Amino acid sequence: MPFRRRGWRPPTSFQQNRLIHYVRLGGYPEAQLNWKVPIQGMRKKRWADVAIVHLKVDIEYDGMKPYAKHFTPAGRKADRERDAELESMGWRVIHVNKFNWNEFLAHLNTYISGEKTLALGVR
Repeated sequence: MPFRRRGWRPPTSFQQNRLIHYVRLGGYPEAQLNWKVPIQGMRKKRWADVAIVHLKVDIEYDGMKPYAKHFTPAGRKADRERDAELESMGWRVIHVNKFNWNEFLAHLNTYISGEKTLALGVR
C-alpha cells in the first residue's frame, strides 16, 4: 500500500457528492462524506463513501466507469471482504449504483432503517 500522509482522504466523485446531498435532504443532515472507520483489532481503516455514524450505516456508490473495480471478480471479492469487516463491527452497508439509484432515492428512509434491502443491479 502506498504511503499516505496524515489527513489524506479518498477522492470524491460527482456521484458521491450527489448521494450525500440527497441523503442529507432525506432527513440525515449529519451524514458524513468519506468517513474513516477504524477496524477493531487491526491497524487499518475503511472509508465509507457516505456514513450515518450514529446509525452505523455506510452507503457506497459503486461507479460504472470502464475501470471501475467494483464489477471485476477481484473487486467484488474485495468489496465482500470490506463489507464483512464493517458488518462484524455492527455497520450496515448499502451499495448504490446507476441501476438502483432511483429506487434508493424513492425509498431512502426504508433502506437506511434496514426495513428494506436494495437490489444490486448487475453486481
